[in-house]
Parts: sequence; structure tokens; C-alpha cells
Amino acid sequence: SGGVFGYDIGYAGIHRDGDLFNAVDAKFHVNSTPKNEKSFVYDIRADYRYLNDIYAFDKSSLDGHELQFDISLGGDIRHTHNVLVDFNVDYVNYSHVSDIYSAGSYTVVPHYIFIHGPWHVNAGLKLSFTTSNNRSMVYHAKNQIAYPDVSVSLAAIREAMSIYAAVTGGNNIYTYSSLLERDYTFNNTFFRIGRDYSCWIDTEIERVNVSLGIKGRIANCFSYNLRGGYALYGNTLF
Repeated sequence: SGGVFGYDIGYAGIHRDGDLFNAVDAKFHVNSTPKNEKSFVYDIRADYRYLNDIYAFDKSSLDGHELQFDISLGGDIRHTHNVLVDFNVDYVNYSHVSDIYSAGSYTVVPHYIFIHGPWHVNAGLKLSFTTSNNRSMVYHAKNQIAYPDVSVSLAAIREAMSIYAAVTGGNNIYTYSSLLERDYTFNNTFFRIGRDYSCWIDTEIERVNVSLGIKGRIANCFSYNLRGGYALYGNTLF
């Protein structure tokens, strides 16, 4: 088997009422191109952003580093049986005036995958923990350690209808960039001590998410996906 490598360099900027946000992005990925089902497979991805945000009123500056790193490794162990292990690191570091804030989320997910006939079963267990150097100010939430990561699908009518269900959960660090994408008026004063807005710089904790649905297509011109679910959060911002 061979492999594919790719990279991307980019820039993002926002100018709002005198505030100036600039960011430089660097991304790369490398993944295998297996020749057969029994090949060892891998997928490695890394995304990095350096950002600077200047608040016009007092010219205070926020500098930040945001890193996401993902690795998937696995292969066939016995015909219809496969194993896969995912590793994920999300890390952020921000400096504002004389203060430094950092946080991380570290996850490992072993999967057992069974594929036979119309059945596709992916049984995983997500083990995760978070860190923060200043929980009294930012990234306050403390996560649970284990989350389910299970999905099952049945091809009830080949290429026409599949029934699927999933039970998942996990952590999501809200980066400064992701909050800015939701609301461009967000600014670096949210990092100031005593500001109630610091609660926005936090981690989402999705304790469990259950979903059930059917999807497929009719002829070659119409596709459908009907889905319902329930989610329980230990901490969320939106």
C-alpha cells in the first residue's frame, strides 16, 4: 500500500469597528491508500493556527496558538473483523496582557468494527481528559473520563434504505477562533479578570448523544435522511 501527503497554508482576517484580527493557518495530512482490505491503514492530520487580536479601545493584544492533532491506525484482523485506534489532541495557548491561559483535551478511542452482509457495527470507547492552567478564569468545566462511541447500521434494502443508530459523547474545547466564527463581535476583553464573559472560554461536555434514523435513495434522483435523537450535556455554551 502507498500513501498520500498534502498541506495547506492560509490566512484569515477580520476588521470590526477598529478591532483587528489576523490569523495564519498551517495544515497537513498523510494517509494510506490500501490496495486491499487486509492492509494496515493510517490517517494523520494536524491543524495549527497562530492568531493576534487587537482591541481598538485600549490597543490590548491577544496572541494565541491553536493546535489539533489526529491519528487513526488500524487494519483487518480476521476477514469481517477490524480494529482501529484513534488518538486526538486539542491544545490552545493564549497570552493577553500579562496573563497566559492554556488548555488541552486528550482522547484515545479503540474501535472494534464488524462488517458482515447488511450489518455494519462499530463499537468504541472514548477515553478522554482535559487540562487547564487556570480553571478559575477559563476552561472551567471538568469532563467525565469515558464516553460511548458506538454505531450500528443495517442495509434493510440494498442501496435504497439503511437503518442506523448511534450512541456517542465527548469533549469540545471552544477555541477563541471558533467563538469568533459564531459571533464576530467577540473580542479579547473576554479574557480579562472579573469579566463575566470569561465563562464563554470553556469546554463543552457532551455526556451522551443518542440518535436513530433511516436514510437512502429512491431511484437516482431523490435521497432522504430522517433522524431523531437526544443529547445530555454536562456543560454547553449554545
